[in-house]
Amino acid sequence: MDTEIQKLLGLTEQQLDILKGIDRTSTLGKSRPKDIEQAYKTLTGKLIQKSNMFAQLRELQLGEFVIKTNSFYYVNKNKIKQVLLEKKKILGNEVSKCEALTKNIDNFFKSGSEPTILRCLNKEQLFEHNLKVLRDAEILCKIGDMPNVLQSDIYKQNLGSHEYSRILIEKCSKGQFTAKYIVSLRPEKTFLRLFSKIKDKKRTYELTAICYDNLIKLLTIPNLQFRYLSIEFGTFNLAIGPTMASLQLPLRTSVYELAGGIIIENKDICESYNTMFDKLYESAQPINIQLVKKIARKNLKELRDSMDKLIKEYGFD
Repeated sequence: MDTEIQKLLGLTEQQLDILKGIDRTSTLGKSRPKDIEQAYKTLTGKLIQKSNMFAQLRELQLGEFVIKTNSFYYVNKNKIKQVLLEKKKILGNEVSKCEALTKNIDNFFKSGSEPTILRCLNKEQLFEHNLKVLRDAEILCKIGDMPNVLQSDIYKQNLGSHEYSRILIEKCSKGQFTAKYIVSLRPEKTFLRLFSKIKDKKRTYELTAICYDNLIKLLTIPNLQFRYLSIEFGTFNLAIGPTMASLQLPLRTSVYELAGGIIIENKDICESYNTMFDKLYESAQPINIQLVKKIARKNLKELRDSMDKLIKEYGFD
């Protein structure tokens, strides 16, 4: 904070320390030069030469940051507030200019086509990328069966995605981020991923069922939006921000095992996927508590009936 105040007021580090020394001595009712000198030493652990201190006090008086009455010095808080408000106005104008230029940059640089950036990431790199997306993007659009945000803590810990979900839910709760999901709510892949880790059929079923309970809890967050589509489409993530757009396609070693992802960064491609997502989202069914409970009863019954077959089919028995 000291560095920021120093920059905004145009002061040196020593001048700011002198102001803090004056403030300290004023509180004690003693703000003569010798008192300021002692307070400076106490605050910084350094000595200051009298000639240098008087030179700095004159500079601070010229800037109206310090008022001298008889032999006593006082911090002029009104002047400091005035300078900060003026800086805020200037910075606000600069921010507005930057925002306007950002929106019109395509008109400014008209020639040339935008390159396509393509990256293949392993699982660890993919999670790091997703955390960065949460910082840079404003909207996330995702199609999937049972997205990570619905999963149990044990699932997230095994996958290494606990922090990602925590930040996403927190930012959506604060209105800083919007996440839109189209989900089929099919439980089979979640069951297989968990069973491959814990090898306990009953416990795996219980952890899979938690996803539906978590969905009901998350329905109370306005910026976390879910729509239901019984037909499964290919999974993808689309992140959109003021200066970025990123499409993510999963790489799998099996139907349930994530190996990493392909990241595509190209404005036209991302706009195409965004248009497709919006059309699907409009046609998908809004989710409420009653619908979640209905789907959960049906899907979990089917899962109970097919668990042994799934375990055998994917070579776990």
